[in-house]
Amino acid sequence: MDANYKISRSSLHVEVSDRLREMIYERSLPPGERIDELGLSARLGTSRTPLREALKVLAHEGSGPSGAGAGRLRHRTERQRG
Repeated sequence: MDANYKISRSSLHVEVSDRLREMIYERSLPPGERIDELGLSARLGTSRTPLREALKVLAHEGSGPSGAGAGRLRHRTERQRG
């Protein structure tokens, strides 16, 4: 099948990840801020499931919660410092 006919569809967690990156860049989600999943998912208009998946993506990139202190945002620049 020709690639031009394929339907492009992104997952909701991808869109949530993009929005969270924007919020981090704009500092509306400051580093070290405790993540309120209910409040943040309501703010984004999604359920907690895509939010949690998006947080996993950000954690893999070094911007989200992981390991010790999980539940708080960790920006990439903080990770580079140590």
